Amino acid sequence: MPSYFAFILFLGETGCRIGEAIELRWRDVDLDFGIARVYRVKTGGEPTDLEISDRLRDVLRDEFAGRLREAMRRGSPDEPVDETLVFRNARGGRIYSENFRRQVWNPVVLEAFGGHRHVTPHCLRHTWASLHLARGTPLPWIQEQGGWASSKVLLDTYVHYLRRETQGFANAISRSDRTRPHQASG
Repeated sequence: MPSYFAFILFLGETGCRIGEAIELRWRDVDLDFGIARVYRVKTGGEPTDLEISDRLRDVLRDEFAGRLREAMRRGSPDEPVDETLVFRNARGGRIYSENFRRQVWNPVVLEAFGGHRHVTPHCLRHTWASLHLARGTPLPWIQEQGGWASSKVLLDTYVHYLRRETQGFANAISRSDRTRPHQASG
């Protein structure tokens, strides 16, 4: 069985829907700029350029290098590497989400949680959004990267993860440096 680490990391670090990640092709990944262009399932295939982390870039570089080595071993590849899917199943073909859940995801979840929790690949999307909100990532960035139709939809679902700082704001509009009193130096 191939390693699905890169696929799972991509889902976890981009907030991407599983169907969008499955369709990702190498031509849509720019490792130099740290961008992966996905075509949104819920918006009729509208493209979104996702910012990818340095860690994910390194993992994808390794995947791409492996794919090139594989193509060179076979001689002339049947199709250019940049046209191939980034994430593939054990036979080198398309990942089907139900097969992935049943054969890969569910056994990993069972091992990790002992069958006491219902965790789906889509939970990675929820975790991604929740962690970004909890860490103060700007809402427009989360909305764009995650493909939510509006910030209202995003906030209705995840508002309980926003930071709950409740003091230090009274002087926020009168201070020239716009820092909170407890953040000002000297």
